[in-house]
Amino acid sequence: MKFYNKADTLKKIRCKNAVIPKFLIINTKDYLINRKYILKKVVKNFDKNKILIVRSSSSEEDTNVKSNAGRFVSVPSVKNNENTIEIAIDKVINSYKKNKKNSIFFIQEMISDCDLSGVITTCNLSNQSPYYVINYFEGTDTSAATGGKANTKNYFQFKYSKIGSNKFKKVIKLAKELEKKFNNNYLDIEFGLKKSKVYLFQVRPIIIKKKILFDKKNFKSSLLKLKNKIIKLKKKNYNLFGDTSFFGVMPDWNPAEMIGVKPKALAFSLYQELITDFIWAKNREKYGFNDLTSNHLMSNFLGTPFIDIRVDFNSWLPKNLKDKTKEKLVNYYLNIFKNNHNFHDKIEFEILFTCFNAETKDKLNEIKNKILNKKEKQKLKTELKKITLNSISKIDDEIRKIEILKKKQNHVKKSKIYSIDKIYWYIEDCKRYGTEPFAGLARSGFIAVELLNSMTNKKIIEKHEKELFFQNLKSITSEIIKNKSLSKKKFCEKYGHLRPSTYDISSKNYKENYDSLFGKNKPNYTKNIKISKFVLSNESKEKVEKFIKTLDKKLTLKIFLDYLTKGIQFREYSKFIFTKSIDHIFDEIKYLSRRNKISISKLSHLNIKIIKDLYYNLNNKNLKEILSKNIKENIDDFRFNQYVELPQVIKTSNDVFYFTETTGKPNFFGSKAVESEIYFLNNNNFKSLDNKIICIRGADPGYDFIFDHKISGLITEYGGANSHMSIRCSELNISAAIGVGSISFNDIVNSKKIYLDPEAKKISVIK
Repeated sequence: MKFYNKADTLKKIRCKNAVIPKFLIINTKDYLINRKYILKKVVKNFDKNKILIVRSSSSEEDTNVKSNAGRFVSVPSVKNNENTIEIAIDKVINSYKKNKKNSIFFIQEMISDCDLSGVITTCNLSNQSPYYVINYFEGTDTSAATGGKANTKNYFQFKYSKIGSNKFKKVIKLAKELEKKFNNNYLDIEFGLKKSKVYLFQVRPIIIKKKILFDKKNFKSSLLKLKNKIIKLKKKNYNLFGDTSFFGVMPDWNPAEMIGVKPKALAFSLYQELITDFIWAKNREKYGFNDLTSNHLMSNFLGTPFIDIRVDFNSWLPKNLKDKTKEKLVNYYLNIFKNNHNFHDKIEFEILFTCFNAETKDKLNEIKNKILNKKEKQKLKTELKKITLNSISKIDDEIRKIEILKKKQNHVKKSKIYSIDKIYWYIEDCKRYGTEPFAGLARSGFIAVELLNSMTNKKIIEKHEKELFFQNLKSITSEIIKNKSLSKKKFCEKYGHLRPSTYDISSKNYKENYDSLFGKNKPNYTKNIKISKFVLSNESKEKVEKFIKTLDKKLTLKIFLDYLTKGIQFREYSKFIFTKSIDHIFDEIKYLSRRNKISISKLSHLNIKIIKDLYYNLNNKNLKEILSKNIKENIDDFRFNQYVELPQVIKTSNDVFYFTETTGKPNFFGSKAVESEIYFLNNNNFKSLDNKIICIRGADPGYDFIFDHKISGLITEYGGANSHMSIRCSELNISAAIGVGSISFNDIVNSKKIYLDPEAKKISVIK
């Protein structure tokens, strides 16, 4: 069967697995000549109480050579009377513009009160991967999914899987029938589901210029291997507390935010080496938590970085708790996560006890005694106080280590040692004096934010006092803005190592991309902004002093406030310093690129552990041969992995074959509602950002240059409540939604203009 226009295609379909609602096809030319007659005919043709939809059906849409989906108007929810039908028809005809007389349209019964409705595509539109993808809305609005409205969901099912959700079984059966009928594996099908009956509203071809062929057997085998791997990892582990595990792309060190959901080998391996293999746990153990140094935090599941939730939860257990308490506590955390996996980017705020704050006692009391008894709660509270005090006492030592790293970086850079040796020492020094103390300072920064938020919630300090505290912080971002008057040379000497996507060697740093990012003579937008000095009222001061005595009687207000300031400021400063090591590593890799005539794009697929191994070991192969072999293997894996769809959170092994993604719950910042055009900042496409709401994938510190522009707001796909950009937006009082999730983010970047109201926690696409 071939495709015609939308109406004629529906007319010719004989469908076993769906009902096609009654419809009437009308020639536009006939309608324009005999308007009154045809309107009476329409009213008579349908039941008086039926709600109708007037659909476009131009010869320019839904054919074998072009789709033009959405180009022409369809008008839903039309009452069956001549006046309302006439108005709707005119809207449809007017959307045809020059081709009015040679077109048709059709009027169809609208199926109201659907259980769910949406669109199923028989491949993933973004890359043709072999999945059934259903964008749907649960409710009566049959246009919600096609109209891009909020609260829609995406369901993915591997096409060659024998298992899937029962909810969509009949819809997928319809899709398979239509694929056979049209002999086409690339279809876009609009449907409704009501009382277990599927209604077919329209079917159109997905126009693809160059089709990709997939090895069905290999694809299925790879997913099956991953399923078995997850089954194994979820089992009881003798070295870990907790009955099972889950996996997420955003918990803890937030890999999706920092290196992306499909990172290349260099970014992934460098993130492992510097942080998630060992350093993450070493620092945590030093502060009084469980020793997890034998456990890696991050795994690679067919190209996607996932955090092992059970490993993560174990790492937050105070080491002095009894094993029985630890087991109960991890299972308590896991149960919350299982039922609230939307917490995956904010687990430290919503699930875990990782420090003592003004709300800790209240939250502990909420735990039922059958889960943790009073004695166990008291012990946990005592240990959390110790950990918090540890953080306060160790902060200056962590800051000193960061200053040592600066000297180490300069020493290695000036040395005459070979590039591979330099890379080795940049990595080792960065781990010992960079990412390890950064982990401690990041912990202090988190505790500081937790303390400020909890004191605000408990009315110990006022909301405006917390806001002023953030606005008075001196950060790298505010320093960059302040130092715009520096010459290009001096600016690049100090800030040139920063880059959007810190771990991506293909991303240009500030020095390489200075003119595009900063221009030549931009005004200083912050010079006229006056910020009141942060001062606690006498009443707040008394309340804070009373609170900190519950933490430690010897703790003074000055030390406490100094800790809050240092925790947030030096978290960002330490990141600023240790990322210079990454830039130096990239410089040496670029040198190897030139010397061995291997492109940078290829070297972005190199596993950094190969370089480290070469520092100590030697074999009979030359360097180019060794690098090229590793790169080729990783490129092959990378190309395949791009087509594997996995959820942001894996709860069961079956999630490998089918899963549903829901819209994310963003973290809002700022106090001003803004309405503006959006600008999707991606792949170094840097133009004027002024008066735009900027959209970026992750809350990476390399994007700090955006604050040098007069942006209206910021939206990120990934990022937690305590991420880099969250802190920056709090400090600068910029309207922002951090971590909106993939569905919302894709809707936003495909629009032109949005309304963002942080206080109302609302984002609206403006058509």
